[in-house]
Amino acid sequence: MCVGNVRKLVKDYFINEPLYPENIFRQRFHMHKHIFLRIVESVTTEDEFFTQKSDATRRMGAYALQKCIAAIRMLAYGSSFDANIDEYLKIALSTARKCLLHFVEGVVARFGPEYLREANQNGIEHLLHEE
Repeated sequence: MCVGNVRKLVKDYFINEPLYPENIFRQRFHMHKHIFLRIVESVTTEDEFFTQKSDATRRMGAYALQKCIAAIRMLAYGSSFDANIDEYLKIALSTARKCLLHFVEGVVARFGPEYLREANQNGIEHLLHEE
C-alpha cells in the first residue's frame, strides 16, 4: 500500500485543519465526521481484519481507515466493490469485498442492539413509497 495515498487521505479529511471542511466530508461520506470516527473506532478495535498486516511478499496491506472508507463508500453510494478502487483507496477487489463484510458485521454487532431494529410494515411501506 502506498503510504502517500494514506497521507493524502488523512490530510484531506482527518487532520485538525483538513483540506475539505466538515460540510464536504458530510456530503461525501453521508454522515458527520465525529460519527464516522466513532464507528471506525468501534469496528476496528473489535475485528482483527482491520489490523494492518503484511502479505506473503512482506508488502504492507491496507490501513484500517482505508478499509472502513471502502465499506462506507459502498454503503453510502450503493456502489460495487470495484468502484471503490480510486485515487485514495488503492485496494484490491477481494479486499473491498472483505471490508464491506467485516464492516457491516462489526456495525451490527456493536451498534445493532442500540440503534438497529427489525423492519415493520409501516417502515417498509414508507420506504417503498419514497421517491
